[in-house]
Amino acid sequence: MTAASDTEETSKTIAGVDVELFTECWKSGESMNDLMARFKKSRGSIAGIRSKLKLKPRVTHGANGEKAQGVQIKPVVEGPKQDRSKIRGPLMEDLEPNQCRWPLTIDTPHRFCGEKRKDLQTWYCETHYRAAHAGVRR
Repeated sequence: MTAASDTEETSKTIAGVDVELFTECWKSGESMNDLMARFKKSRGSIAGIRSKLKLKPRVTHGANGEKAQGVQIKPVVEGPKQDRSKIRGPLMEDLEPNQCRWPLTIDTPHRFCGEKRKDLQTWYCETHYRAAHAGVRR
């Protein structure tokens, strides 16, 4: 093998993966798991190849497993400080063992719901238990 053919070979593959096939699969929306199985590479290798080819990162599935192309993830932005004068509820050190631990404040000192817990298997009252498990199927 000559140096010219050696260079030609490496430009068509990255880490033993055909560049054209990889690019086509990525752009068609194949998931990371599908790409890992197809090319027999780890998730990190697939991510590295994607990065070397300068392919845009994407969300490959939604909550129900459906394809979700072009979805942008919104950054977490903290809201303004809460008006503490209107928030009632016990502080952490004042909570009794049977009181709901649902946080009412995001800044310190933390205040909690304090209603009676649903049962001893959960930290929350009935209302906050439902809120915490909304959409969860068992």
